[in-house]
Amino acid sequence: MGICVGIVTVELVLRVFSYKPKLQRAFYLTAAWYVPDNETIVIKPAFLREDYFSSNNNETTIVTLGDSFTEGYPVFNGKTYPDVLKGLLWDAGCRVNVINAGQGDTGTDQHLKLFTTYILPRLKPDIVIWSIYSNDILDNVEKAVYTISGNNKLIPIDGPKSWFSIRQLIYDKFPLSATIKNDSYLFNLLLKSTERLQRWQVPETYKNNAEEWGLQKIKLAVEEMNRLAKTYGFDIYYVIITNQSVYLQQADTLKWKDNIRAVSHRKIEAMLGDQGNIINARFNNPYIRSGTKDENPTGAPDIFADEKRDGNVLGDRHFNETGYRLLADKVFQHLHFSDCVLSNKKAGRDRDRIRHDTSG
Repeated sequence: MGICVGIVTVELVLRVFSYKPKLQRAFYLTAAWYVPDNETIVIKPAFLREDYFSSNNNETTIVTLGDSFTEGYPVFNGKTYPDVLKGLLWDAGCRVNVINAGQGDTGTDQHLKLFTTYILPRLKPDIVIWSIYSNDILDNVEKAVYTISGNNKLIPIDGPKSWFSIRQLIYDKFPLSATIKNDSYLFNLLLKSTERLQRWQVPETYKNNAEEWGLQKIKLAVEEMNRLAKTYGFDIYYVIITNQSVYLQQADTLKWKDNIRAVSHRKIEAMLGDQGNIINARFNNPYIRSGTKDENPTGAPDIFADEKRDGNVLGDRHFNETGYRLLADKVFQHLHFSDCVLSNKKAGRDRDRIRHDTSG
């Protein structure tokens, strides 16, 4: 009885003072489009279907890997860059199957885990296009499924031990209805406390610079993907997505000076600059502004979604249809000749196999 009275009292006090801190990524708690996963922390249910990562053997298969820029937020409906890229390749006479393996709010840690755990066992791609974005650094810290070993290699760590998974477990297992859990200030405070665990998996050597840990894991993930490409015989391309804040910084250096996303973007660019298979998805002016009339007084052509479609703050918004079309075209310029060659190679392999089978 005393415990119940205490809980009710605390709940009332929190309500009196309107103390209900905003939870980070609260939409995941009840989202049916992402489910908890022991390997990748959260995963789209479609990725767990055996038939999702499948292809027609007579077509070249391209896998697009990445976060929400690959998934296509907020456009979807056939306007994502993988959709547009497929159309461009088909128009060029390249019969390809493009599989969109993009998942929003994930970093390279989770992308690599998704690829090795769910994609490679089911599919042997001809081409992998991996998009890398500035917030992958922080995602690799807060939603880590790899750490760095003493000999500078990626080694897996348990997804269920992340703060994200711990919070979800508390939410799912707590014996109250969803309505009460969502409404309770005290339960909200309990969930909020798990955010203190966001960096508990960071190794001691990186405790004072967790972002460097996240950045180095991007480098090691690229090295691992290059190794997998050689082992499994696929071509790999890395697309560096330029953050909106970079364009805004270019237009107004003083206002956007030292923006964290712009700084992260430059670090990734510098680190991967020596890779020969980089596609730098940066577009020329006047594609530099986005948003309302006050944010874009010049009325410049717009490649980013406005605040009505994208809830992120100005400087960290996603592409609109124009932006994704430009991204697809940028990738297409690097792929369409080699992809047609790959299609011919695949056809040649099939003919050789048929000859071998019939001759036997």
